[in-house]
Amino acid sequence: MADVEQALVLARAEPPGPPHRFGAADEVRGAIGSGVDFERRVAEISQLCRQPAEIRTAFDAL
Repeated sequence: MADVEQALVLARAEPPGPPHRFGAADEVRGAIGSGVDFERRVAEISQLCRQPAEIRTAFDAL
């Protein structure tokens, strides 16, 4: 009888989700955030820097 009860418990249990289900979403969010920051910084450089030396220095710092 215990085997039947255990089988019923297992049958009703929710299947486990994929490993690192939430970690992957966090990783993607971080990559998107980094990309947005990078694009914002490139836009700032293109607006603020006029001389080739200024542009080179700004991109080197980026």
